[in-house]
Amino acid sequence: MAYSVPETLYVYECRGPESPVREPAGEGYLGIWPEIPFYYLFNECRAHWEVFSWLQENGPGWTLSNTYQLEYSQWQQVATRGQSVGPFLIQTVFGSEIIDTGEGLPILLNPGLVFGSGLHETTRGCLLAIADLFDRYPVASVVDLGTGTGILALACARLGAAAVRAVDCVPLAARVARNNVLVNDQQRIIDVLVAQHLGVFRQGSDLLLMNLEWPCLCQVLAEKQWLDYRWMVMSGFLRSRLPAVLELIAEQTEILFEKELNGWITLVLGHS
Repeated sequence: MAYSVPETLYVYECRGPESPVREPAGEGYLGIWPEIPFYYLFNECRAHWEVFSWLQENGPGWTLSNTYQLEYSQWQQVATRGQSVGPFLIQTVFGSEIIDTGEGLPILLNPGLVFGSGLHETTRGCLLAIADLFDRYPVASVVDLGTGTGILALACARLGAAAVRAVDCVPLAARVARNNVLVNDQQRIIDVLVAQHLGVFRQGSDLLLMNLEWPCLCQVLAEKQWLDYRWMVMSGFLRSRLPAVLELIAEQTEILFEKELNGWITLVLGHS
């Protein structure tokens, strides 16, 4: 059930006062990425008239700000060979073809338009931290907040987690993650949800994964619901942000171990 990606992307930058009434429809439509108040429509072919019709349907205040045409490789960097990260082997899948094979716990991945190809230091740091944590502690249940492609959720499933909930606020990301879950035959363990906050869960799990952009990470830490989890793997910030992170978590958890890759920090936290 893997899928291919186009060589060329046509991106329509739209601006609107509120969430759209629906996603666009039409030949070549790939997905929408919200960066409120902007909404980026991705197509594999030109779709000017379809976009203008969609803007009119959304009502007053909706405008087309810009258009872009770029190669897929300009948007998303993917590995051309299998990546070994700790105990994992990340294999890029396009169509029905696996680019490379090798030794390790396999994670088959088509990143599509979503962050989490396995190349970024924060992703690699989290993978290494997850492997260490599972080696030291009995982790059974996991929540992966901001799952993206689902790569970290898949890693936990490969290491033996019994239940994983992969959460993203962007429907496009959730669709990509679900596809990757199916490709890896992990649908009995991993449940993919579209949600904004940890508040959708009545209680915490053993482990919370948070590889998030800096503003999102600060918001989650300030809301305190992460304290319902026994362990946390946290990344998405450079060393210069570490003092601010330590201030947000002060006296509530202890740092079990820390990893740094090219200035990007990954922390593993536990309750003292």
